[in-house]
Amino acid sequence: MVEILSRLGGGQLADVLTLTVLVGLGLVMGVVITVATLIAQYHERQLATSLILEMLDRGMSAEDIVRVLSAAGLKGRQEKLASLRQRLRQRLSTLGSEPAKPTPDE
Repeated sequence: MVEILSRLGGGQLADVLTLTVLVGLGLVMGVVITVATLIAQYHERQLATSLILEMLDRGMSAEDIVRVLSAAGLKGRQEKLASLRQRLRQRLSTLGSEPAKPTPDE
């Protein structure tokens, strides 16, 4: 490695160092963006969970909860909403609040 660097002239060495720094910064930025995205998703899930639990405590039906979550920005995630609807119904049926019944999209 030292031999390769010693063969380079001053301008070429500066180019190699600049390229190395830019690649390193790009990698660091990629890691920071990934971690920030994961943290934001975690907080979003925490908020959604607390919202769901609060709505369950208020006695809302599974359809009402899914409607609220859909209005809150989950539109376009039909598989997740169907899964959420099924889990809410199971939870409500264990609490005795609402009988479990299948929906057309399950």
